[in-house]
Amino acid sequence: MTTDAVPRNVADFARAREFGAHLATYRPRTLRRGVAMLLGLAGGLCLLGALVAVLAEVWPAGLACAALGALFLYLLARTPGFSGRQAAKRVDVFENGFIQSDGSGPRADFRWDSIGSVCQRITRNYTNGLYTGTTYLYKITRHDGVTTKLTEFYDGIAALGETIAREVGQVQLPRAMEAIQHGQTVIFGDLALNAGGIACTGRGSVPWTDIERVQVNRGYVSLRRAGKWLAWSSKPASQIPNLFVFLTLADLLQHTPPRT
Repeated sequence: MTTDAVPRNVADFARAREFGAHLATYRPRTLRRGVAMLLGLAGGLCLLGALVAVLAEVWPAGLACAALGALFLYLLARTPGFSGRQAAKRVDVFENGFIQSDGSGPRADFRWDSIGSVCQRITRNYTNGLYTGTTYLYKITRHDGVTTKLTEFYDGIAALGETIAREVGQVQLPRAMEAIQHGQTVIFGDLALNAGGIACTGRGSVPWTDIERVQVNRGYVSLRRAGKWLAWSSKPASQIPNLFVFLTLADLLQHTPPRT
């Protein structure tokens, strides 16, 4: 996250749509020098191997090496450090939403009150038991169907994703509570909440008095019934839109269910 000066066309766009004050800028993550060198070296070696294979008339191996070398070099060329087009991409966060833009100007705008859902997938990756990094995917959809995806391509994606989820939650949570207080049911993918309890597609429904715990564990949202060892329902967190709203609402209803 940075506080870069907002480009004139983005600032004018934000002002015209009343996005409010500028808060932060998220730019593409810079590829580590060591990783860039490895990609370049791997690409060069593969192409050299392809040349040797062709000279030896081992055509299948030559084609395979050439394809792999081209892939490595393509990935290197697509990184922000080597591609001006990629490096120009940015996400600017304002009081009332965020704007995605590139060298040509604004490409997509999302006011907090225009967003219908935020789906997130956060995965901690391990190789041979060693932690190798975390991947992020936030899919944001406006009420009119316009969608964007934000990943670890952006430096500071964790903070950006948390900001989006929190701001959208602050807009949607009061609406959801009001709907429930009026006897309505609020849907979160395969899960549905109302004042009486929670329902899951294919599992039926359970009153709040029977729910012992709602928790997120290793990327899954599990619901446990009192006295039961196995989870009554377990869903990937990425399949539950507006996870922040769902968890907050479930906690409120579980402990202080509103009167109907």
